[in-house]
Amino acid sequence: MDLRFNTVILFTANRYVCYAMLFLRGVMIAKFLGPYLYGVWSFLTLVQQYLGYTGLGLNFAANVELSTGLEPDSAERRKVISSSFTLTVLISLAVCLVMFLLQLFEVPFLASYPGNEYLLPVTVIAGLTNVQQLLVNVYRCYGKLAKIVFSELSLAVLTLLILFFFRDKALISASLVAMILALVANLAVFLYRPPFPIGISVNGAASKRLLAIGIPLLVYNFSFILITLIGRTIVGMYYPIEAMGIYSFANVISGTAMLAVESVAWIVFPTILSRIHEGVDNETATSTLSTVRDLYATSVFVTVFMIILCLPVLFHFLPSYRKAQETLNILLLSQAVLSISFGYNCLAIARKKQVMISAISLFSVFAISCMSFIVARLGLDIKYIAVCVLAGTVIFNLLQGVFGYYLLNGVWQFDLGRIFPASNLAAVVLLLLGGLLDYPALMYLLGISIFAAGNLRQLKGLYQFCAARWNPQPEGAAS
Repeated sequence: MDLRFNTVILFTANRYVCYAMLFLRGVMIAKFLGPYLYGVWSFLTLVQQYLGYTGLGLNFAANVELSTGLEPDSAERRKVISSSFTLTVLISLAVCLVMFLLQLFEVPFLASYPGNEYLLPVTVIAGLTNVQQLLVNVYRCYGKLAKIVFSELSLAVLTLLILFFFRDKALISASLVAMILALVANLAVFLYRPPFPIGISVNGAASKRLLAIGIPLLVYNFSFILITLIGRTIVGMYYPIEAMGIYSFANVISGTAMLAVESVAWIVFPTILSRIHEGVDNETATSTLSTVRDLYATSVFVTVFMIILCLPVLFHFLPSYRKAQETLNILLLSQAVLSISFGYNCLAIARKKQVMISAISLFSVFAISCMSFIVARLGLDIKYIAVCVLAGTVIFNLLQGVFGYYLLNGVWQFDLGRIFPASNLAAVVLLLLGGLLDYPALMYLLGISIFAAGNLRQLKGLYQFCAARWNPQPEGAAS
């Protein structure tokens, strides 16, 4: 078996285990807290997600710098690692201090939110996570996955075990403490005999370059996440806390369900960057991009169809969240639509055009915000917030595709069939209409049939890609 693919499979297998535990944890915590307290928990996780972007994109910048040009064990590489680590630690401490002062002086706008007493530990978790994610990205660039496996597994196990001992508000407190303990333990493991030199120091030139790369990447990643996050934000602002719990449950399940597929993309991301950056000729980059888009988008669409088919089983065990099913279906479709743009995202980052992609993302977020605001003011059901998110992902895809074509060919051209294959678009529209018009079974069958008919080559390619790496021919077998 291909050693690289074997490593990916082992790492992905661990992630599947972790994601299964995280999925189980998400379901159990929703059940034990109920819609209202789960709404409070959702508010805290929403704050944590926003605070996660206070790291100024240094983890993204370190990943790009270490993946696209610096020689192994070079002095410049050491400066990049130490500077990014030191800056991330300092920023995390500063953010925690600000939140401590805000709570100390009882700032009114914070006191008005349910669960505000948990904001300081949530901020600590966000700071520790930022440092951890920086180290995860550095270890990934060195191909050292064992400690990453430990960090993910320990966090998943500890936060799952807590559910067997606590209930109601005590479960929220215990979960936050468990996350802090797991993160501290993970940082200790990462910093024990790392395979790269690291210290507490800030190099001016390296820091300036990291921030120049990181801040645009931060804006890009933040705006990209906002495409799905803005829906939760609007629901939290204009709907009751129970509705926040229902929508967040759908959002969390859709996101967790897709993590298993995204884990493979996460591992091979540095390799993809190395094959499509500015030094690679456009013909080779175009071929790589086509393969990446076909494999990734096809695998995500297939995964989404399988998850939608299994949802009735989930809601059989969680009847109080059954009203979230249509919203969850639509958010899963949004994930499928976003997958089509994955290759273009890689291309833009590899060619350091993240500022333009950030602008496209922010425009999409603005469109979603406007549509969602109208839906909220009209008092429509939260599933229509999800429809707004889906519409925003389509806008993002179209603009991303046009820009990606420009990067490869030097001309602006809009080609809907190339950006958004007709069979994929038809499948998304049919499944959406099936949920909104209450004909889910019929539209589901039509949607997946059209998708399969239009993606026979891609489905065959995905099968061959996996089969070839599971069962490679011995060298010299074919002659």
